Amino acid sequence: MQASPQIDEDGADDVDGEEEDGTDEARANELVEAQSADNDASSLTLQPGQTPIVVAQLLFFRSFCDFFQTDNFAFMMKPDPALGKRSFGHLARFILERISVMHFQICQLENGGYKTVDEYKSYIKSLQGIHKGGVKDVCADYFEKTADLFIKRIRQDFNKHVRQYWLTDDKIHYMLGGDKEHAQHICKWMTHHAEQAVIEFDDDELVRPFPFVNREVTLSSFHDNQRGSITLNLQSSMEYITSGVDPSVVLKNEFVKDEDNWQCIQRMADAEQPVDLFDPSTWGDLDLKEFQYRFACAVCIHPTHQQLSESYVQALALVALTGIGEFRRGNRIESTSGFLRYFTEWAAEIVDTKRLQGAMKAELLLTYMDKFQVWGDRAIELLGGPKVFEEMMNHMKSVEKQSDVERAEGLEAFKKGVELDYSVPNADKTAKVDVTARVGGRLTLSLLILKNDTKLSGESEGIVTKAVHAELKARNIKLTENEMNKLTLRNKVHRIRAHEFKELRTTRDLKQETDVSDVEPWSVEMKAFLNEKQDELLAAKGK
Repeated sequence: MQASPQIDEDGADDVDGEEEDGTDEARANELVEAQSADNDASSLTLQPGQTPIVVAQLLFFRSFCDFFQTDNFAFMMKPDPALGKRSFGHLARFILERISVMHFQICQLENGGYKTVDEYKSYIKSLQGIHKGGVKDVCADYFEKTADLFIKRIRQDFNKHVRQYWLTDDKIHYMLGGDKEHAQHICKWMTHHAEQAVIEFDDDELVRPFPFVNREVTLSSFHDNQRGSITLNLQSSMEYITSGVDPSVVLKNEFVKDEDNWQCIQRMADAEQPVDLFDPSTWGDLDLKEFQYRFACAVCIHPTHQQLSESYVQALALVALTGIGEFRRGNRIESTSGFLRYFTEWAAEIVDTKRLQGAMKAELLLTYMDKFQVWGDRAIELLGGPKVFEEMMNHMKSVEKQSDVERAEGLEAFKKGVELDYSVPNADKTAKVDVTARVGGRLTLSLLILKNDTKLSGESEGIVTKAVHAELKARNIKLTENEMNKLTLRNKVHRIRAHEFKELRTTRDLKQETDVSDVEPWSVEMKAFLNEKQDELLAAKGK
């Protein structure tokens, strides 16, 4: 094992002992031990080659989780503090302000900002042990580019799956029950635009936006994370939340335009101190009890995730893969939803206890079963009598249900598939780090199509055609004048692919030309297309 490098007084690296060949595992253990020690980690200086690639990758993901993922995931698992533990997954009244928190956290990571974040110190330190060099060699440049692409993808998915769904005209009023500072400002924003709507403006005069207050606010302790309380700039947060919202549509929302609700919104906007809708101590002279109830019925029932439903499915083993038949799973649903839940509610009215157990539970259960049997006999009679009920039960037990037919067909198809020759896919083979086109400075061939062949002003050729022709020339791929005129853009790209295949087949595991999905540009024009258009086009395709 290599001895840990130390820094002498001059700042020069000095390695105690002689350097010996060590395994990746030994170097990884040395690195992790140094990073876990508070005193040693800050003084450790790594030499190129001392950090295994997998350690640097894992440190990056751990840093991201420590800064962003873990806290926000834990927040989403909480129940509403006012509605109790059974409200697990129902945080709609807090979600808009939390999205603002997530947005500004991602902003801190973008454009290389992660390098200054405390949670990334161990990752940045580990890069000292990565060789310097080009991206293709999986060196420090590779890690810098992959980090930027990872954060860009986080932003892209966040905007698509979170912001696009929640920050909308029909959900902006959810903030009324959240953080009191945000709640009062959304009330003022609504009343401001309601007043503007009745004013007639000249054609050249614009509706004035609402001037949000520029000051820092600390969110309630419900939002606290492992680093402590969360502070936001109120102006920046509100401008982000309302940036894509149309006030005229918000004011037409059924909940907002209700006369009683609108009066409460106006009172909250005019209150001297911000009002927390679920904390009566902040109401002052306002009576918001009925408004609170209407808000809870309209908004708090909106789930932010479906883990509660999934937990119910798992508890009853309703998934077919558990091997439980469809008839038995159906019985579990009926007995739980139609019997046990009603029994629990009935027993709670009889006995003042939080948990039924022992002889008391058995006695109550037998009593309730006697009552339930009367209701069951009445239901059987309504169905047509015992004979009809027996026929229905036999039908439910039948193996000729569609699910059984599909299961048998699927099993037969699987048996046939097992007997076929199996070729090991590249993904299952031992390989080095997969350097994608975007990370490795290579151009994705699928982008060289007519759809992307935009023709700039004053140019006779589109940007794709021009780049392809320049690439053919740079690679010295000879085409006759007739071929240049007659071959389609797609066929010319195939010529470039064939040339790249010849260049790479000795260094990469390529069996045929179609295995080549990207190329390294040779021409200035193709490099320009790579640098200026590739990221934009791939992002549009969701890649």
